[in-house]
Amino acid sequence: FALGGGLLISRLIARTITRRIETLNQCAAHFRQGHLDIKAPEHPADELGQLGRTFNLMSNRIAATLEHLEQTITERTSQLRTSEQRFRSIANQLPHVAIIGINSAREVFFWNHACRQLYGLPEEEAHGRLLEELIVGREQRAAVQQQLTRWIEEECPLTGEMVFRHKDGGQVPVFVASLSLHDPAGRKELYSIQVDLSELKASEQQRYTIEAQL
Repeated sequence: FALGGGLLISRLIARTITRRIETLNQCAAHFRQGHLDIKAPEHPADELGQLGRTFNLMSNRIAATLEHLEQTITERTSQLRTSEQRFRSIANQLPHVAIIGINSAREVFFWNHACRQLYGLPEEEAHGRLLEELIVGREQRAAVQQQLTRWIEEECPLTGEMVFRHKDGGQVPVFVASLSLHDPAGRKELYSIQVDLSELKASEQQRYTIEAQL
């Protein structure tokens, strides 16, 4: 009887842990689809609860950063357009938010300091290059080029979780938000706002490790 009861308790515990991991996986999936308001359970205070707290902190930080940045850029568009130097100064003061500006030909004309940190490419090396040649692997290049073209021609912005490429060939997981503006001559300018997800990915990997041990 004692052995049977022990097995039953073990199964119940394993089932509970599995359900909690499934919940975390669902939260991560919704996040990748752009639902930044999703919240993961933080209790009880064990390893899975800690992963939930880390996930929520990261998602809250990303949501707040993107919301503030998009609002700031939108509100100051007219005055920023009168001063390219001022625009660059503001953008370069955002150490953890990469901002890439491209024109309708998909050529990079703006590359802030955070881009260099994220992708290992200096501004002078990025300017005038096609965006997909800079940060997209060959196997994904055609698909990303199509997405960029849709963004330019149909106002279908790139939003959500994506994986780009560092200069050294390593993967760079980011959350992408997009903003379309026009210069004084009426030409379209597109800004890709990117937040590094490496910390969040490390937490996900820890969750997968726990799941594999069950």
